[in-house]
Amino acid sequence: MSIVLVIIGLITGAIFAGSSLIELSKVQSVATDFRKIQTSLNIYQDKYGYLPGDHPNAYSYFDNTGGSSICGQNNNTNSGCNGNGDGKFSRGTGMANEYLRSWVHLNLSNILPNSLTGALSGGAFVPGDNVYESRIKSAGFNLILGSGVSGGSVAFGRGPGNAIQFGRTAGTSLRAPVLTPAQARSIDSKIDDGTSSSGKLMGLRTGGGSFNALGSCSDNPALFFDYQGAYASADYLLSNTNKSCYLIFWLN
Repeated sequence: MSIVLVIIGLITGAIFAGSSLIELSKVQSVATDFRKIQTSLNIYQDKYGYLPGDHPNAYSYFDNTGGSSICGQNNNTNSGCNGNGDGKFSRGTGMANEYLRSWVHLNLSNILPNSLTGALSGGAFVPGDNVYESRIKSAGFNLILGSGVSGGSVAFGRGPGNAIQFGRTAGTSLRAPVLTPAQARSIDSKIDDGTSSSGKLMGLRTGGGSFNALGSCSDNPALFFDYQGAYASADYLLSNTNKSCYLIFWLN
């Protein structure tokens, strides 16, 4: 009997260790995806002179991609395909326009192939449907104008500016938390300065409703998505083991 218990213990331990390694791999893939998306944006801008989604004459490049192809908001027309060329990922009709159109332009240019729709799904951003999907379940990346993270607010005194947002769907944004503070700092340390309130990558918490129970992402609880202005330095709150963080990576 004791031998059987030892074997069961070894099997259980191996399963737990394997699950932990899989989870770690998924978290590490977020850093890789941030880099991949940033590189894709740079390649597109070098090739066409504009950001994807914001590209004002994209129709002249992509209108011959086939009758079933989409070019933003499920629309092959000039107005459905083109951006306004102002250098920003702008929201427009349907709360999306250039946010979602950017992924379509990246696909049609073969720079970052994907099968995203270019249109809102039930009024929302949905990873794998209209925004770039992460290996972490139900999480994804969106290309946004940073001042539009939450009704015009500016995260950590930064913005307005273009940014990559990483999180889960919450209304018309990807600001539902997806990472523990420790996981967020691990990603931050790989591609930035490892601090939640400085550098290009920032860790934020989502305030309000059931999200409050998850606690803070940083050691300054005032730092979350709908606060404006400059704040004192804050670091990730490693004592909080809840998944209380989503991420913003500033592109400019």
